Amino acid sequence: NGTMSQCKSVTYSIREKFDTAIDVVKITGQNYIFSKDGTNGDLYKMKLDNSGCPTGSVIYSAQKDIECGKGKGDSIVYSNGFIYTSGYNRHKICKYKDNGSTISLIKSAGVSEGYKTDTPGNKDPYLYYPQGIEVGNGDATDKTLLYVANSERLEITVLKKDDLSFVRSFGNKGVSRITGAKDAIKSVLSDSSILSQAQFG
Repeated sequence: NGTMSQCKSVTYSIREKFDTAIDVVKITGQNYIFSKDGTNGDLYKMKLDNSGCPTGSVIYSAQKDIECGKGKGDSIVYSNGFIYTSGYNRHKICKYKDNGSTISLIKSAGVSEGYKTDTPGNKDPYLYYPQGIEVGNGDATDKTLLYVANSERLEITVLKKDDLSFVRSFGNKGVSRITGAKDAIKSVLSDSSILSQAQFG
């Protein structure tokens, strides 16, 4: 497949739409490219020709990731008629139905939580600045799962594709040391009882 730099006939505006978070899939014999613009949350879809270059017009028109908002990292993946996105600033994962030329929101899930241990079956999984996402490609069970780079929890969070509920996680638990330190300092500075006992100078 070609890269955008090899696609000489593709305009700059098209290149710009497909230069960050993308997923390339084959749907009923035709290759498509899906993209999420992390700056404004717009979602895009185009056909690819045999050389792997976008061809024709942008299929999605004014389709926004209304629930998850702006993204960061590789924050879009397509699977069996559905698009999954991550909302870095909103601490969410979203599931949309691909209707051909439009999308419709099916479900969003996630709450901002950097410390607590999650439990299997939780319908609002603990997410803290999620970035890249990917669909499992192993056995039949693995293909029902979604893997999320839960960046500030320093772990990979595994969700069910159908309802986005929590399955398990692996990696380091909790948040990074710098985030924990910032939160601890913020807590101290907002506690009047601690500040009243502090001596400065």
